[in-house]
Amino acid sequence: RDAIGTAVKVLPLVRVLDYGAGSDPRNHGLLFADLHPKQRMLAYDPNVDPQAHEAIPLKYRIPWTAEKPKGRFDLVVCHFSLHHIEQQQVDVIREIDQNDPKILVIAEFDFSGATKEDFAETFASQMASEELETLFGGDLDKCFRFHVRYSREDYKKAMEENGYRVLREETGQGAARYMFYIIGKR
Repeated sequence: RDAIGTAVKVLPLVRVLDYGAGSDPRNHGLLFADLHPKQRMLAYDPNVDPQAHEAIPLKYRIPWTAEKPKGRFDLVVCHFSLHHIEQQQVDVIREIDQNDPKILVIAEFDFSGATKEDFAETFASQMASEELETLFGGDLDKCFRFHVRYSREDYKKAMEENGYRVLREETGQGAARYMFYIIGKR
């Protein structure tokens, strides 16, 4: 968050797109709230029922859409959402580029080197048991195969192939060792 704030504070106005926000974008959006005094934020997820957003208390509500956003965004944040998309990551980032972001932030999982036992211990038991049940019907093998498709290096390469220069990247420690973020700038 601090690194992103440093990158955007030189901009006169910051339009933020939370790409793949899910049904409750306040979970991610509030992480990026007040990065800039003149900030506007939009949460986007094409796979969520628009009525789900209406259940969010008004004081936390961020403008939200299920339709592909048009126009320019200074900052696009992909907060543990890209691994849900079937397209190759380089193509997803090319699609994001239609919004001409100056800064792209990807926070994701990298289970590419994990064993199924490590995956079960760190992902399924601690972080996303609801995802395991909802998206994979409780099938740990299917969930594991899905989550080992892309590595941090795959995301980084996709960013670079789309013209982003990596400003910063970090991998978590301990229980978060399979999580990372990358900040890229044009």
